[in-house]
Amino acid sequence: MTKQKPKRLADLPCFKIAQIEAAELGNLRLSGVFNHLSGVREGRSWLYAPPPSIIGDLVELVPERKSAVFIASFFDSTPLLEIGMTFPWIDGYWNSSLIERILDTNKKWIRTKFEPSNAVAFIKNDVRGWGKATHPIPEGSKSLGIIPNGWDHEHCKICNRGIGAKGIEFGYVGDENFWLCPDCYEKYGANQDFSFLDGT
Repeated sequence: MTKQKPKRLADLPCFKIAQIEAAELGNLRLSGVFNHLSGVREGRSWLYAPPPSIIGDLVELVPERKSAVFIASFFDSTPLLEIGMTFPWIDGYWNSSLIERILDTNKKWIRTKFEPSNAVAFIKNDVRGWGKATHPIPEGSKSLGIIPNGWDHEHCKICNRGIGAKGIEFGYVGDENFWLCPDCYEKYGANQDFSFLDGT
């Protein structure tokens, strides 16, 4: 069996800006064309760029022309956009920060045994939640106290497999917020392979 080639960032559908117009609420309306439409669909999505990437909504997709409109949500950190710029397109199911982390060769993935840590419970607008005790609770919420060893697992950022309680013991840590299971690390993280995006 022929081994499947890794999918690189350059292999993703790329959106080339042909026109830039102002849109409602201070957003930007970017008209453009794709080089191919593999996996492309209308809805929430990203135009990937060295941080920060651009979040928005893909609309008016015309498959026959490979044309579409991307309504870019404008923030102070939004990169300066110009006609002719081309960006890899990523479905909004994923977070662009995962792509950034996989591409960052200056940081290592460390095989790590998950160890529970304290959690903090809180309530906001009659909705209960919890988070790591070392992190601040959301603004406007009220702390309900510490839960000893309540943060007892993480999830693989790609396949969602549990790491820790009721899951596997070891995973690969890119930093505190990025865990990969061994399978996803070996196939995707270590090889900078983005073929997992095909399974959106």
